[in-house]
Amino acid sequence: MNMVYCNLDVDTDDGTAAAERVNIVFTPGFVVMNPAAEMIDAWIGYRDPDDWVAKLNAALADPTTVDEKRARFAADPSARDAAFLGRLAYGGGDYVTAVDHLTQARQLEPDDPAGPEIDQQIFRAACRAAMAEHDPPFPVARLTAAADAIVDATPPDPAGVVEVAQRMAGAAVHLGSPELVTSYLERAFALTADTADSNLASRRDRLLPLHALYVEHDEARAVELRKQSLDEGWESDPGGLNSFAWWCFEHRVNLAEAEQLARKGMELAESSSSRANVIDTVAQLVALRGEREEAAELIRQALELEPDNSYLQAQLEKFTGE
Repeated sequence: MNMVYCNLDVDTDDGTAAAERVNIVFTPGFVVMNPAAEMIDAWIGYRDPDDWVAKLNAALADPTTVDEKRARFAADPSARDAAFLGRLAYGGGDYVTAVDHLTQARQLEPDDPAGPEIDQQIFRAACRAAMAEHDPPFPVARLTAAADAIVDATPPDPAGVVEVAQRMAGAAVHLGSPELVTSYLERAFALTADTADSNLASRRDRLLPLHALYVEHDEARAVELRKQSLDEGWESDPGGLNSFAWWCFEHRVNLAEAEQLARKGMELAESSSSRANVIDTVAQLVALRGEREEAAELIRQALELEPDNSYLQAQLEKFTGE
């Protein structure tokens, strides 16, 4: 089969239009089309050349269009098509549909050797669904069920459990229920206590501040560990200062110092986008003190730097109530 590879930059008009047409919301994103420009397959992310070639070969092995795959699944549901549609929905940002289809894939073929990988995909989609705006909200019970499927697997996959702890921390904070992450942190640390895998040990170490905060309930130690985890020289780098301040904001700890350091980062930031980003962090911290008018004024300053930033526009509406 003859193939033509076309590379598009999503920061260009043509690239943006193409991404919208095929519903790719993350980069890098890859799309396989037939000569009639009908989508055959799409995926996001790049792990390594072998993985990319495997995905391409899988797409070429079933050159039916996405619409044909959907019709085929509706007429005769299969685990293969359910997994495909779930992956496609995830790449397009429809996380609830992704969870539904991927769960169907597991139910249709429970002994599939790829089952553990699909469980990870279900959990990642469930995390994003839980953190997105839905009416009604994505059920927390579905999120924890997806996490438990990985944590309770036999034999357990330490790397998978560490990922669960990492992602559940973000989801739990977003949901305002930090207690959700405690058991997963405990399990992750128990499974990796004696690991000889340097990469896994490094990932475990990145969880130390969260473990100190939510398992040990030692806020001062958590803050110190978070500082130690940052790159050398972070105290004079606007990105590092913002990263630390945002972590404090997310976890509602050390807020006075976080605001002080974020304001320092605001002054040090040189580019418009970097400064606007740090200003937003300061505004969030100010709003926590109840100073919504000051927070709104800060966002106005950020919008002067980034007038087309839709996130900042939404922030202004949130702080002004308009």
